[in-house]
Amino acid sequence: MLTKAQIKLVSSLKHKKERNTLGFFVIEGEKLFSELLISIYKAEYIFAEKSWLDKNPIENAVGVSYSEMERLTHLSTPSPILAVVSIEKSQSPIAQKGDAWLALDAISDPGNLGTIVRIADWFNFKGILCFNQTTDLFNTKALMASMGSCFRIPVYYFEEFNILDEFKKADLPFVSTLLSGENLINYTKKEGIVLFIGNESRGLDPLLASKCEHSIKIQSWGKAESLNAAVSTGIICNHLRMNSLI
Repeated sequence: MLTKAQIKLVSSLKHKKERNTLGFFVIEGEKLFSELLISIYKAEYIFAEKSWLDKNPIENAVGVSYSEMERLTHLSTPSPILAVVSIEKSQSPIAQKGDAWLALDAISDPGNLGTIVRIADWFNFKGILCFNQTTDLFNTKALMASMGSCFRIPVYYFEEFNILDEFKKADLPFVSTLLSGENLINYTKKEGIVLFIGNESRGLDPLLASKCEHSIKIQSWGKAESLNAAVSTGIICNHLRMNSLI
């Protein structure tokens, strides 16, 4: 039976502050739930429509009506299943020579972040470093856009840039994405990478850019001013993998 306390808990997790305080986030939909089941993450509560549960029995799930799911959902249209998941305490990232990492600077759109996480998973990056208040991975839109990759790719948040010293010690090339950079096709280093992706409108923080030994850009053939951050990330990662640079 669904309780008022459970409704209050799920509703509170729409907000980043509450997610951080309580240590939970919400996932919705069959895809994310199936990915959760094969991950290290654990569900604290599982809520599912009774008609869906009849066909997909799940131990310890709370059966709810469609109208109750409407009260629980963080989406405009409810999915048949929703879970409250414990946030795993992440260890500090370990940098090793030859690894491939992404570093995100103030990515503000949750959809972009989720898509970038999915791209990192597709191209087998080790993880993602986030700086300058990059949006929260556990935002509903980011989770949905990740299509389950959020459970496989570790995402770390930092208020300072000191962690980058550890990556420098691992001799990983720092590569920025700037309109003033060299053409991507001319980049040939094969020693791993920390690829820096800048904010959607402002680009890369000058201080982060100054830490990079290399700067690259995607050649334009048309008149568009710029590319979406996630699109750019996908193009660059594909080039790196196709040419065995990572």
